[in-house]
Amino acid sequence: MFQHQARDEDTHGLEKLIVQVTDRCINRTNVNNTYPVISDTLLTVVQDYYKILKTLLDEKLYCRTFNLKENWSISDQLTWKWSEATGKYVGCPFWSVRAEEIFKAELERRFDRKYGDRALTHEHVFPRAELSRILHRASLFPQYTRDADALENLFRRLAIGCVVLESEHRQLSQMGDPENPWKRYTRGVRIAVVNNPLWREDHREMIEEAGLVG
Repeated sequence: MFQHQARDEDTHGLEKLIVQVTDRCINRTNVNNTYPVISDTLLTVVQDYYKILKTLLDEKLYCRTFNLKENWSISDQLTWKWSEATGKYVGCPFWSVRAEEIFKAELERRFDRKYGDRALTHEHVFPRAELSRILHRASLFPQYTRDADALENLFRRLAIGCVVLESEHRQLSQMGDPENPWKRYTRGVRIAVVNNPLWREDHREMIEEAGLVG
């Protein structure tokens, strides 16, 4: 379930592009005033720029496409695409123990997501809405948004997806912890995470600190 076909160079290229777009949207680096801002949606973005961004990102995406919606901002979409860099389900590096159990139990049959509480969902460990608020109010969070390096660190730390059960997702607190986003999985309900030797070391340390290794 951790295996994927995305090449490292493609994933790194996508991440670099996401950081560049975010930096330009927030800090207006080397662009004119018609370039999108991070809170733009399909209704507010200049369509010519939207087409350019969509073309650039779609060329590098392994999972699905970049599509703005009327009620989803650029920050929402960039967060999704970062967390899906190697896959939304299969290929996602983080899975809860219970989600893995269901996945393995159903693997021999044709997989259908319509399982109610047992359905799998790609959940953002640090709530996407909170991350969007940081990006939308960048001046209040200069430590996270001041330049491309800070933004890259923000995405690597907080724009993380984990495959969990829908029942687990519903029990989670909607309040994130920017110091250790994995501690959210200890509030109210403990969601153990399947040990993956491919985890980055910073996330392994945070998961172990939170006591979530299954």
